[in-house]
Amino acid sequence: MDKHARRKHFERLVELREAYRSRGPEDSTAIVSVEVMLGRAQALLDQPIQPIQPILMLDESNNKN
Repeated sequence: MDKHARRKHFERLVELREAYRSRGPEDSTAIVSVEVMLGRAQALLDQPIQPIQPILMLDESNNKN
């Protein structure tokens, strides 16, 4: 990354920081409890595993009847 690219990257980071700051504190922090995340993980683990379906691809470009 050359000097110009670093400067542009830094300017973009500053712009993003200011955009997030203008949103306010209620939009900048998300809190999910450990219990909720454990429940989500358990629900995903409890789902039945779907078998992988084979994909059949036909080349129909040679079948012009």
